[in-house]
Formats: sequence, C-alpha cells, structure tokens
Amino acid sequence: ETNNTNKFDKLDKFIASHLGTRTEVVAKHVSGKEIPIELGLTEIQLSTEAGDNGTTTTNNEEDKTGNDRIFCLFMHDLTRRKKNECILLKRKRQIESVMEASFDPDFTICKDGKIQNANHAAEDLFGYTKNEMIGQNISMILPSIEQDGDFMETYLGKRSEQVVVKKDGHHVDVEMGVTAIDNEEANNEMLFCVIMHDLTRR
Repeated sequence: ETNNTNKFDKLDKFIASHLGTRTEVVAKHVSGKEIPIELGLTEIQLSTEAGDNGTTTTNNEEDKTGNDRIFCLFMHDLTRRKKNECILLKRKRQIESVMEASFDPDFTICKDGKIQNANHAAEDLFGYTKNEMIGQNISMILPSIEQDGDFMETYLGKRSEQVVVKKDGHHVDVEMGVTAIDNEEANNEMLFCVIMHDLTRR
C-alpha cells in the first residue's frame, strides 16, 4: 500500500508539473538508448451528463475529486532536430574561430545592418566591447551607409575604401569587403560578413 501511495504521489507531481506545457525530456528506448523528446500533457474531459434542456455537460465535480480524470500524453522525437542543432552549433563555432583568427576587424551582420557578431580585432580598433556592438546597426561605426540606400546592393562582393568612426570619435580610413554567408540557423536567412582593413599605416 505504501508503494502504491508513493506511485500516486509521483504521478500527481508529474501531472502538476507537466499539464498544459511542453517539456524537453530524455526517454529511454527498450534497447536502453536514450532519446530526446518533447513531451506534452493535456486533460480530456469524458465524464458527461445530460442537462434538463437536452444538452451534454461535463461533470466537473468528479474532476475535482480526482475521479474519472483522463490525460493525453504525447511525445515528439527530437533526435533529428538535436542532430541538426549540433551541426549548426559546430558550424557557428567554426565561423567564430575563423573570425577570431583574423587580424582585421570582422563583423557578421544581417540584411538590415544589425551586428550579430564581432571579433576582438574590431574591439581593438573601434574601442567598443563586443557586447556594445552586438544588436547595434553597423552605421554606428560606418555612418556613410545611411546615405547609401541598400547597403548590401551597394557593397556586396566589392572592396571599397571607407571612413569609419571609433568610439572616441576619431576617424579611420579602412578598406572594406562584404561577402554573403548562408544562415541555416534562421531558415536560410542571409547573413553578411564585413571585413575592414585599417589603412592608417598605408
């Protein structure tokens, strides 16, 4: 009887924590292999009675006492999604490694010019921290693009000399190149790599 009580207590806790939610958990296959799944739990109201007007209504009193409660537990296999996430994460880390290996300031931006990532060389040249740059528009250091219309159409696949502005207000001449990269992590939305080479010494 004690074991049954413990089982019901665990079941009650499980229902309370998962009812009406979606949760990622690890399930175990009969072979012993662990499988990542998305788990959802909903309650089905089946206890009904006929009203005076001929309509059918749910007997809520029985639900409140815990009797005749039926639940639908559904599971979705996340194995393929998790595998793809691992591939994308590995690819992202490879791109970041290449960026950090560059001696020149390197930015990843989206089509509207918002900075997604920046390397340490960009921090060193412009005086901003990476966190200060991420989420801001590239125009914060390249004000001339505000007059250039479509930034990507103007600069994609080209090299051009630009004047950029550092955090302290000083201007620096750079050679800028823009290339496109696939962003599989966001439904193949295009991202762009912007590389700037300091021309001060030249």
